[in-house]
Amino acid sequence: MMKWTRFISVMLTLMAITVACSPPDDEWSEQGDDTVQVTVSFSIVSDIVANVAGDRADVEYIVPNGGDPHEYEPVPSDLRRVSESDVFFVNGLNLEQWISSLVENVSDTPIVELTSEVEPIEVSEGVNDPHAWLDPDNVKLYVDQAVKHLSKVDPEGADIYEDNAARYKEKLDALDNMIHEKTEAVPDNQKAIVLSENAFVYFGEAYGYDTTGIWELNSHSEGTPRQVANLVNRLQTMPVPYVFLESTANPVHMESVSHDSGVPIYHDRLYTDGLPIDSPVDTYLEMMEVNAEVVTNALSE
Repeated sequence: MMKWTRFISVMLTLMAITVACSPPDDEWSEQGDDTVQVTVSFSIVSDIVANVAGDRADVEYIVPNGGDPHEYEPVPSDLRRVSESDVFFVNGLNLEQWISSLVENVSDTPIVELTSEVEPIEVSEGVNDPHAWLDPDNVKLYVDQAVKHLSKVDPEGADIYEDNAARYKEKLDALDNMIHEKTEAVPDNQKAIVLSENAFVYFGEAYGYDTTGIWELNSHSEGTPRQVANLVNRLQTMPVPYVFLESTANPVHMESVSHDSGVPIYHDRLYTDGLPIDSPVDTYLEMMEVNAEVVTNALSE
């Protein structure tokens, strides 16, 4: 009995010391306020922003890997996440058409389009291609916007954001040089990237490839018999060794194109709208390195 009495006495003493040494509730809440809370629309943008933010921000994205950032349907937890963020970064160029339904009730969180300084490429009348990140030079403009707006919400971290951005831009320059070097191995008459969604327009503009697809942009009307037939006809005049699949695309439409045209599908997929699931490729830089390898290996044959 004496042992239990002594044990209880010791425990009560320790609890009293813990309470006495603990900060008040408002001080606990302030300890987490130094970290900037950032939400972004999807994984590729998240990785770019995270390279600028470094350790000063928690960066989370909404569209899960494997999801389509064109046609994502927000859930209530997305609204709460954006509402509690210091800044919400999106790609822009009308990629995330679902954002209006998500943020119509969010008034305090600034919404930043990272493509605001990008020169858009029009793919049909009045419609711009949103896949600007497939040109590393454009990503440097994304980085500038991230630095600008992270520094607005966290002025004390401005120098850190600038330094992080400078280091990341060096990596983007190295990536750009690597893609140019690999492209030299591709014969000029085979520089054509054929996909389900014609998403590689900026990549093609940067590195000298013609690009085409079954459809221009992901939408509810894609892969129609007419679209498939039109691409099959175009392939009759394009001496390309392969057509490609994207990591997030349903293969059925391109399989029809391949069957009807006689042009085989290359065995490795390209990454366009998101980082892959369950893969060692988990950064934008790695994704683009893989894309460059796949394109140049396939079209060099």
